[in-house]
Amino acid sequence: MFSFFLILFLLNITTNYSLISNKQPIISNEYLGNTGKHLFHFVQITDTHITHLGHAERRQQFEQFCNQIIKALVKPQVTIVTGDLVNSVSSSTDRLFGTEQYEEEWSIYRDVLIRTNVTAHTKWLDIRGNHDVFMDSDPDSSKSFYRIYSHQGHNHSGSYEYTLRTEDDDRYSFVAVDMCPRPGIGRPFNFLGHISKKEMKILKKLFEKTKNSTSTIFFGHYPLTFTYSKGLDQIMKYGIAYLNGHLHSGIKHLYARHSNGLLELELGDWKDKRRFRILTIDSGLLSFEDFRFSQPIYAIISNPKASKFLTPREPFHRLSHSTHIRIVIFSKLSISNVIISIDEQYIGSAIQSNDNENLFILPWNTSLYNDENLHKIFVEIKDSGNNTIILQHEFSLSLPTSIKWNRSRIILTIHQPTFGFVILILSLFAYIFILLYYRYQAKQKSCPWYFGYLTPDHFGAAFLWGTLIRGAYLPPDSQIFSGIVLVI
Repeated sequence: MFSFFLILFLLNITTNYSLISNKQPIISNEYLGNTGKHLFHFVQITDTHITHLGHAERRQQFEQFCNQIIKALVKPQVTIVTGDLVNSVSSSTDRLFGTEQYEEEWSIYRDVLIRTNVTAHTKWLDIRGNHDVFMDSDPDSSKSFYRIYSHQGHNHSGSYEYTLRTEDDDRYSFVAVDMCPRPGIGRPFNFLGHISKKEMKILKKLFEKTKNSTSTIFFGHYPLTFTYSKGLDQIMKYGIAYLNGHLHSGIKHLYARHSNGLLELELGDWKDKRRFRILTIDSGLLSFEDFRFSQPIYAIISNPKASKFLTPREPFHRLSHSTHIRIVIFSKLSISNVIISIDEQYIGSAIQSNDNENLFILPWNTSLYNDENLHKIFVEIKDSGNNTIILQHEFSLSLPTSIKWNRSRIILTIHQPTFGFVILILSLFAYIFILLYYRYQAKQKSCPWYFGYLTPDHFGAAFLWGTLIRGAYLPPDSQIFSGIVLVI
């Protein structure tokens, strides 16, 4: 009996070994392959500045954005609105300093959400900006207009988070960071953000809830360098990116990668420029494009990702193991052709994925580009109405190590309040130096502050260093105090 079981055991081992040795290697198509698996997209809009003082087209086009872009075309599961929902500015005659909370503006904002029913089609994550707390003595109060009329204000007085679990078992977390001052004062003393101790405690709890997510996105109104926000770098250490607005479109393309790997992406305003952003997270890699409203085609190259936005916080190793170039396209008309070139060499035409109508794919051989050099991808997209858009960027299949200093990096990585104090102090020293210089020059040359009749009978001249009259020198008198007033 023992011999019988021993023979069966040996036969089982032999059979299993045979199966293992004959097993063929399988190339995984789990990530960055020819399907829409692990592909997620969402939308950001900022600085809508809804107003009751004219500008009806701003409100009307915002309503069209909700209906045409969010509900009908892009259909994101999440839409982020990063502050300045309303304008809260007085009439144009006093728009520099005249600020006030107008309930009518908040009512207009809420009515757009209700009329379009957009919040039933996407998770609408709105957060306030500095305009939303102008002259609001208690922003945390349930009577605050933001708490009454915004979509998220009903449940959250400040920072909050939302986590979405997809069919691919990915968890995407979105953390809203409220840095508005409390109480909310008016212009011109309400431009910089501030994190209170209370808000920091809330953010620490949100950090614990989201640190194990597949990808975490932080968003708020203020760029980090325009805030007093000590400790936020620790809160955001597991985040891919921080999305914000606030600076409008005064400086275009304000994007930076911080030294700790966090991407900071400022978006131009809806108020005047009608800007919005579409972002993709494709197998953990974030890509994005900023668009103007009413374009016929909106598209993003999700693989290969642009090298300047690669970060060690993403699984960038998946780039070199990918099997397909991937273009995400949202078009009002059907797409007729997607032509792809790399380094000015034609690669082929992408085709629509079988399981995702917005994903266009083209097989590629990554070994041709895995050489630690920069390569340039060029994509030309044409629809059935002969509308054409061009996408292009540099990519690398290895992580870049250098961070270039440019205008965006200077603005988004240098703490602006500190920078402002330094400029103020240097300006004061420069002013004092100039005064001292001219005082010295005045002793060398005749440069009087005043000359004329100093007495009814005698003509004289007053200098900083004294007065000359009738051939006599009088030491400085009120000139000293006048100089102090001028310096102050």
